[in-house]
Amino acid sequence: MTNPTMTIDRVTSRSGGWLRQLKMAAAMTASEWRLLLREPSAFFFTLVFPILLVLVFGGIFGNDPADGFDGVGAMDRQVPAYCVLIIGTLAIFNIPIQLASYRELGVLRRLRATPVRAWMVFGAQLAIGIAVTALGTILMLIIGRLLFGVHLPARPFATALALLLGVISFASAGFLIAALATSGRQVQVVANLLYFPQLFLSGTSFPRELFPHWLRIVSDWLPLSQLVLQVQALWFGDGWRVSSLIYLAVLFVVGNALSIRLFRWEK
Repeated sequence: MTNPTMTIDRVTSRSGGWLRQLKMAAAMTASEWRLLLREPSAFFFTLVFPILLVLVFGGIFGNDPADGFDGVGAMDRQVPAYCVLIIGTLAIFNIPIQLASYRELGVLRRLRATPVRAWMVFGAQLAIGIAVTALGTILMLIIGRLLFGVHLPARPFATALALLLGVISFASAGFLIAALATSGRQVQVVANLLYFPQLFLSGTSFPRELFPHWLRIVSDWLPLSQLVLQVQALWFGDGWRVSSLIYLAVLFVVGNALSIRLFRWEK
């Protein structure tokens, strides 16, 4: 694993103040990006797996308008959900596991001896989440458009903003998981318990339109379901959902407040 402190050391002796801090934050972000590309499982589940879902379910359902999908094509309905899947994977798995492994390996302790601040550590993870979500969304749109005629978002800027808000809010949950967990093994257990029920019930893998009515009502309470519903609404030209925005705001405020308070540099 590339040590982020090696990259940080190259900029700590340069100009001071906010410029130096921004350079350190940029160096950490670049280091995290390289680590993501070198980690096969993280790269697969964040970028490759959602694209495979487009190919598999696109081949099964096609994209012809259907009553079962509220009069739109299955892929038109699901591509927005697969974009949310990227966010869920990053926030619930990648971020907390990465931070917990840094704590166990002593990377965070060594970073603490440098001018690095906690916001730089969180900010690097958040920047990677935004970049990966944007890249994955673009790739799925290109593949979905070419193979299945997936329509572009009716409100592209609002949809992009909803995805950005989703990354920020769910990253807060990832930071909180990392702050509460005492080991990488514990993070993996918690992440599995939080991730897989939402993977199957939020509409990020299987279309919610195939669920019985009672299961849809249950799944509406899941955080990823709320983000899926909001992104889909804007994708098809509808407005902002107040309930979803409240859900994301609470997740953001609680996650950040607790993670900042409980964040530990060492085990």
